[in-house]
Amino acid sequence: MMRFLIGCLVFFISIDYSYSNDTIKNTLTYKNNIKIALWPALKATVVYERAITEKVSLGFMYSKRGGRFNGDMVSVYGRYYAKLKYEGGAFNQNGVFFEVKATFGQYRIHNAYTSYERADSLTGFFYNGDYTYYGGHTTEANCFNMTTSIGYKRYCNKHFFFEFMGGLRLGIANFEDDNLVLKHNEIFNMGKPPNIKQAFYWAGPGFPLEVSIAAGFEF
Repeated sequence: MMRFLIGCLVFFISIDYSYSNDTIKNTLTYKNNIKIALWPALKATVVYERAITEKVSLGFMYSKRGGRFNGDMVSVYGRYYAKLKYEGGAFNQNGVFFEVKATFGQYRIHNAYTSYERADSLTGFFYNGDYTYYGGHTTEANCFNMTTSIGYKRYCNKHFFFEFMGGLRLGIANFEDDNLVLKHNEIFNMGKPPNIKQAFYWAGPGFPLEVSIAAGFEF
């Protein structure tokens, strides 16, 4: 995680300083912003973004995730802001943007189990009775995601704004043991207890859809 974080910072700084500030000083009122995520509630997210042209920006994001898949995520992203007006820069305007993001995350999964037994038989789609789980312990996983998104940026005044964004995510995860299972009532409410890999992609950080709402301050 630390090597990835350092690499992201070096990349961010090298790209930013490869462009002269003279190219955007006459078109952008502000070139930087900081953001916090308002939703999803499972993640505490802080973002820094900097314009490198009037339409293109780079961002750095850190997220702390709670819930079943507790962990830390570091992301870098690039954005293209569609220019809706002829005056000023697109970075400082209300409008649509397109984003590509790379994320690396490390997660700790508590109460993963090596096996289980079901007490009663299946009735319809639901199991009657409780499960007995064996070999409970904490395990770890890491994941690399690529996300492509479209969003809308809306200003409240010249400094404060909101962002609404949705996108598609593709991830590759590695587990210490991908044969472990989780308690079914903590992830799903029907069917047998899910395999840890299934749960990660169906109800965790590997889920293929991403939706977010953020509030920001531009300076």
